[in-house]
Amino acid sequence: MIKRMYSDLEIDDVPRELVRYDGYRQVATIELDDVDEVRRGFTFSDVVGLRLVPSPCFDRRRIFVDGSYVSTILVENGSEWIAEINAAERRAGEPETRDVAHFIVPSDAGVWEILAKQCNRGTGDE
Repeated sequence: MIKRMYSDLEIDDVPRELVRYDGYRQVATIELDDVDEVRRGFTFSDVVGLRLVPSPCFDRRRIFVDGSYVSTILVENGSEWIAEINAAERRAGEPETRDVAHFIVPSDAGVWEILAKQCNRGTGDE
């Protein structure tokens, strides 16, 4: 199931996002423009996975909310990606990753997917 993270955010579909990842702190930040062309920042903490899926490789019907495509930060419950990571961890005899969410951030060029414990407004640089 997919749900909106922020009900008041609609992302501009022009691919102008700036994504940074700090592996030491396990923090990712994304700056993007909303539909009013206001720059918004978001910080993802305790990141365990980050990927960009090119638009042709991502079925956007997968991120419909209530039957409609929405361009906002989304959270996916029952994530296949988290299940894949947990299965690999079990095979390797590692403890399973727990208490992370699968965040989805659509853009025109692709879809950013982030596995992290939290997503907060702001980048810490403001």
